[in-house]
Amino acid sequence: MSLSYAELLLGIKSYKICHNSSMKKHKYDKNINISLFLSTLIVVLFLLLSFFPTNSSHCYAKSEIENEPGYQTTQLAVESTSQTSTYPTLNFYYSGKRVEIDKVCLDGFSKARTKIINSGFKSQVMAMNFAKSIGLSDKEAVSYAFPNIAESISSLQNEVYIAPKDASLSAIKNTGKIQTVSPSKGLQIDENVIYSQIISKFNNLHSEYNFDLTTKSIDYDIDINDLSSKKYLRSSFTTYFSSSTESRKNNIRQALKAFDGIILKDGESLSFNNTTGYRTEENGYQKAKIIKQGAFVTEYGGGVCQVSSTLYNSALLADLEIVEVHPHSLPVAYVSPCFDAMVNSGSSDLVIKNNTGEQIIIATSSKNNECTINIYGVKNNYKIVRKSQKTEDLLQFETETTTDYKAYGLDAPLESGQSQIVCHGKAGYKAVGKLEYYDKNGVLVKTKQIRSNIYKPTKEVTLIGS
Repeated sequence: MSLSYAELLLGIKSYKICHNSSMKKHKYDKNINISLFLSTLIVVLFLLLSFFPTNSSHCYAKSEIENEPGYQTTQLAVESTSQTSTYPTLNFYYSGKRVEIDKVCLDGFSKARTKIINSGFKSQVMAMNFAKSIGLSDKEAVSYAFPNIAESISSLQNEVYIAPKDASLSAIKNTGKIQTVSPSKGLQIDENVIYSQIISKFNNLHSEYNFDLTTKSIDYDIDINDLSSKKYLRSSFTTYFSSSTESRKNNIRQALKAFDGIILKDGESLSFNNTTGYRTEENGYQKAKIIKQGAFVTEYGGGVCQVSSTLYNSALLADLEIVEVHPHSLPVAYVSPCFDAMVNSGSSDLVIKNNTGEQIIIATSSKNNECTINIYGVKNNYKIVRKSQKTEDLLQFETETTTDYKAYGLDAPLESGQSQIVCHGKAGYKAVGKLEYYDKNGVLVKTKQIRSNIYKPTKEVTLIGS
């Protein structure tokens, strides 16, 4: 570690005295030889140590500064500094306006540091120079000796700072398409410049100092060109809901909006239930038919399974990892067997994971009563084709009578003796689902069976009057 400024001056002064004396007298008595030897040793030691690099990026604790060799010498010099001189005027300007420098709050400072700050401007400059000499950066040195200046600059930095924005991809709402968003540079105060100026100007003692807080731009990391390979349409899947009730259409549109524009980084997973939240009236959902206990009944959020099934199929075609998926207990009309995805808050979820090596972005559309989910990312290595096959029909269905008119969306009970079929019985079946992978030349590379499911027959329910 290099010697302090005070120690260096002491060594050079001793060396000069001894050298001049020897030139005049041309004799070397024992005392002069000893003094010359010691003085020369100090200077040589300083020169040798100056060749060792210092780590200016090292963040010294305040206690470490005060334990450095030479700190006591600086303290003695501080105590001998005249305190009668007037503290100089400090003017910091940003955008033509003067920046107030806060008063020093000495709470928590060591006694040694408090003494330096209370001893006046000259003592603070000496402490700043000492901190600089032991390897601290300009900012660290100024912060130690003039903490109020550093805090004021830091406070203004928080106001001025604008983070840079990388080029990005975003969904064009409710179109199924994406667009590229241009990057923008950030802005910050150039602290390297201002702290360097403080070090330089404070070492020339004046009654007033003026500083302009200049700014510099911050470069962004990702340019538009960096995204060109990440906006391929990896997959697209559409189901249709033109024959649905208005409440069911509302629920489909509501769920689709939750996924429009979602970006998944490589390795991230997406939960359907977490993304939509609870399908309640407060969250914009209405009552429509859902599958419950072998029949179709009316509850809030009916229809969202069509969205989860559409997302599931798009994820399969994009070759994403399926972490969790559940089949319906009954057949559904909007998607092929073994390619449905039933969701239920609190029990059944659809979870997909991005395993493509790069980010993906989801874009959705509900226009023309079409439930469309597109997934964009790096180009897919395969064209993937879905294959669904029924392996056995299950023809026998149950029948049931009930008086629970509310469960089937009726406003009032039937009169005594009346009856109405509210859920028609349908056959069920067993089925398997497969994926076929084709390379860029259209050659079938592999076939993978993904599911084997049983869809029970739909119960026929007759509502009767009480």
